[in-house]
Amino acid sequence: MKFRNPEKGEIYDFEGRDCLTSGFCVGIRCEECPIRNHRSEVSCREYVLNSPNTAARLMGYEVIEGDDPAPECDSQGVAFNRVEAESVDPKKLSAEMISEIITGEELLRQTAEEAVELAQAALKVIRAAKGTTPLDGEDAVDMLVEEIADVQNCIAVLSERLPGLQDKANKISAEKMKRWKERLR
Repeated sequence: MKFRNPEKGEIYDFEGRDCLTSGFCVGIRCEECPIRNHRSEVSCREYVLNSPNTAARLMGYEVIEGDDPAPECDSQGVAFNRVEAESVDPKKLSAEMISEIITGEELLRQTAEEAVELAQAALKVIRAAKGTTPLDGEDAVDMLVEEIADVQNCIAVLSERLPGLQDKANKISAEKMKRWKERLR
């Protein structure tokens, strides 16, 4: 995998190397490195290899070999070049790839939207059970399941952007489930 520093015109071959030996971060103190401050528990090398587009963006570089870089984003995380994002084969998308296409405010907005649709679907199940909607109970439950899946996908992509999110959420969830059980006694 290669990166280009457009400011200096230098090309850094990262394959089989680390940040320092590739020249990728020469002249930057580790304490000031944007990648070090962005990654979680993985090494900088691992982070660059797993998220090359994000790493390149953080450093002000371009990916010039390997996977095509994700579209550049504005300060709100909205892609400038939607054609590139939309031309990605949906069968090959992973949470990590989506995280590099849909970032920042756009991702949070979509998560909020899906969470609201989940709430509406839960209410629709109640209305279907009471007979106050033309929708039957089975269809209402199918809608609920679909909205749960949408929220789970958003959480998976958010977890790519916020390492440790899923572990923290699972821990809090377990604590809240325990309290819930205690209150029902």
